[in-house]
Amino acid sequence: EIQRARYLLQNVGLFSGLTGWQMFVLDELNFCDLSSLPTVDFVLGNGAHSSNTLTTPQKGIGKKKSGKTKTKDGPNSPERKTWSTQANDFREWFQKLSTEEKPKARELLSRANWPLYSWCWRQCNASSAALCMTPTISGINMSVKKLNTLASYGFFHAFPYNDRNGLVCEDDYEGCEAFDLTFQVLEDFSIKYGSTHIPDWYECDRAFRMWVLAVENGLHNFVKGEPCILSSKQIEKLILIGFCNDRDGLPNLSRSDVVWLKMFAELKRHLDLFGDCNVSSDFPYLHQWIAQQKELFRLSRMGNKDMMNPSRLKILTEVGVDFFTGECLPDVPNLSSSVSKEFELLTSSPVERFPEIESVSNNQTYYKGDLQYDHYWVNQSCKARLEQLKAKIGHSIILASDDTQLYFWLVEQRGKLLLTELSGQEDNQVLMSNGLHSLSLLKYITVEIQGEETGSVSAALKLGHSMFLWLHYCERLMMFKARNGHCKIPKEYPDIPLRQFLARQRESIHLYSTNQPTELLPVQLKILHSLGLHGSKRESISPKLSTRTLKRKNPSRKDKKYRDTEKTKKE
Repeated sequence: EIQRARYLLQNVGLFSGLTGWQMFVLDELNFCDLSSLPTVDFVLGNGAHSSNTLTTPQKGIGKKKSGKTKTKDGPNSPERKTWSTQANDFREWFQKLSTEEKPKARELLSRANWPLYSWCWRQCNASSAALCMTPTISGINMSVKKLNTLASYGFFHAFPYNDRNGLVCEDDYEGCEAFDLTFQVLEDFSIKYGSTHIPDWYECDRAFRMWVLAVENGLHNFVKGEPCILSSKQIEKLILIGFCNDRDGLPNLSRSDVVWLKMFAELKRHLDLFGDCNVSSDFPYLHQWIAQQKELFRLSRMGNKDMMNPSRLKILTEVGVDFFTGECLPDVPNLSSSVSKEFELLTSSPVERFPEIESVSNNQTYYKGDLQYDHYWVNQSCKARLEQLKAKIGHSIILASDDTQLYFWLVEQRGKLLLTELSGQEDNQVLMSNGLHSLSLLKYITVEIQGEETGSVSAALKLGHSMFLWLHYCERLMMFKARNGHCKIPKEYPDIPLRQFLARQRESIHLYSTNQPTELLPVQLKILHSLGLHGSKRESISPKLSTRTLKRKNPSRKDKKYRDTEKTKKE
């Protein structure tokens, strides 16, 4: 397994210390031929035949259920439809809409099918309760499986769960009047005495002091990104009367800070539910927010230091947001041939015969192209540090524990090469037209899938962003395996996104081994097995929902009555 990882790395452009004759021997043995590996079902002890999309038979097929059977009044009755039936109805309706109609899907659905719109309204509020800690709806449960299903159907593009101005109202819960009345008492006290601190001599109800203390503890959790039962409007009210300014333990928050911390709490919630911070575009609002943070980070690296707050960057990095995957640079063009050749020669050549690109008149050697596209890497002198480290350890496999800055520079450049290669595949171009071989694991994925009966179009390339992330993290995992001989990444390893990726892959292998569907392709499972990766259930605690409950279980019919009245008038 170690030799296979080193062979794969050196074969895709990272010198791992293998000599020429060692590479020749391993090549003669077809060491990287994935078809020679055991089948996925044989490895995992599963008798089912592997396919391109790993779907397993549902549990309970062929078995008779014991006990009483419930009778339904009508299969098409809205009250009797199951959750999956309602979700399929929405998917079929949403797919029929044109590109111009999809942004207005919510309004169109309320006019076309009010029972389905009411169901979607409830699912939207339940999703917001699970991801944003908004008030819950009694009798409606939302799980990770349901969230994934709704996201894959495009539900959150039509019904955004974090829309505070329409579908989801944070302050429309049972008992919200009690908060308003108690806040009015605190506001009157601050106007009279100029402070929100309640002194010991002030005569008031003990419950009022406990309420003030609970609000202060809630704001402490909110600043840390932990769940907070206070809504955005309630926090803004407390800020306006100086509640945070009167306490040394709380920062003086602004309205922009409240919005940012709300999104950060939602990101941490997503991490608890799904296991990583790589939010897909199926969650559009959170995905766009993370893309904005990465864009601000790129601008701050290029010299605009005021664009990204250092404290925000620190907490985002600690939670596992990956700023060095290459996909955080969407506006940077693909690497040119000279830059690609320069980087390949820098990482794939042995130390004793590092090639020179071009010599000038003063007998100095320099590299064509410009690997440092911004000021961030210019001050790091990464190329010189990489050459020094190569001379010390004898290969180009750098880990985050060796040199964190140099490691992420290497990771980012490899990500840019992979993006260039993926764009060449999408445009039906020849890979690496500069004469170099493929610089990623994509060639093994493509060859394996083309060997199956999938047609001329590669199924892996259709995955786009998810396939890019998988290939990128898999290469980083191979680097760790080639250096340490195992995939047991310690908790103190600086590459937090890689640790989250490893936990997700082990969970996917565990799901497949227990006859449950997974998103991994058979060729991906083969590569993970070749690295010695085994399945295990991810240790995660399901976050608790808010203790507040919405006042109403159905959407307001005021708009519907108004539309019916207008329609009657026109008739």
